[in-house]
Amino acid sequence: MKSGLAALVIAMIELHDEHVPLNGQIKLLATVDEEKNETGAQTLTAQGYADDLTALLVAEPSGVDKQALANNPDKFPTEMAQKLLAANQTNEQHFLIFAHNGSLDFKVTATGKTAHSSMPALGINAIDHLLAYHNRQKQYFDQKHPIDDVLGDIVPVTTLINGGEQINSVPGHAELTCRVRTTPALTGDQVIADLNTIIAELNQQADMNLELTVINNQPPVKSNPQAPFIQAVQKIGAQKLSQAYPLMHVAGGTDAAHLAKHNPDLPVAVVGPGNDTSHMIDEYVDEEMYLKHIDFFKAVMLDYLK
Repeated sequence: MKSGLAALVIAMIELHDEHVPLNGQIKLLATVDEEKNETGAQTLTAQGYADDLTALLVAEPSGVDKQALANNPDKFPTEMAQKLLAANQTNEQHFLIFAHNGSLDFKVTATGKTAHSSMPALGINAIDHLLAYHNRQKQYFDQKHPIDDVLGDIVPVTTLINGGEQINSVPGHAELTCRVRTTPALTGDQVIADLNTIIAELNQQADMNLELTVINNQPPVKSNPQAPFIQAVQKIGAQKLSQAYPLMHVAGGTDAAHLAKHNPDLPVAVVGPGNDTSHMIDEYVDEEMYLKHIDFFKAVMLDYLK
């Protein structure tokens, strides 16, 4: 992501220094905390910096190593991979990401009563109650849900479980956290409502005390692939990146969830240097593709504001 930010800055500096006339304004929105709570994007949106946007370029990594393209038939069918590889003159295959899932983070807390492990009847086991909830949550996520025509089904993952104080005590507190990649067909608000219904039912049982707390609830982003901006970015991308440049949707979120929150028709293109090594040891950015993206960004800005 840092390379994408730098590429945008360099593209803007070069356009400025070249005194290129632009019929409009380019804004650089540099944010913090994108990986967790998107507080930077929240702040900029709340302060009105996104109010007048008519198109949004998000410079998140949008490529894969060509070897990964060839070796992942589940994600890239063989025929598709072969066509892309044949047209690609670089080290990486990049995609124009026009849609991505939303992101819902929540915590469910079970409150019990601590007691000595030799007298468990005097306590209330919070872990047992949390597991009872977790089983119901799993049933809910395993059932069939409304399917979005682009983003498909939701993607839920229970990410953390904590409980208990020490080995010789009945646990009086336990909690789990979960992240759900949501879609327009099943939003974060609907998931929260459904899970709270399960909790309300379980809380009817004696001594059961469960509570759901929303940590983060970002909407999905879904641009119209036929929007003139998306079409222009795709055409310019194919030229500047020396490859076929197909559209794609992904499960991972970006700051666009906030920046486009009050403008659902805003065309969003997630395109940038970087590949499928994100968050891995030895994460890297291909130098050739990085330099190509600077020219790519400049060409998109010039085309949109001509």
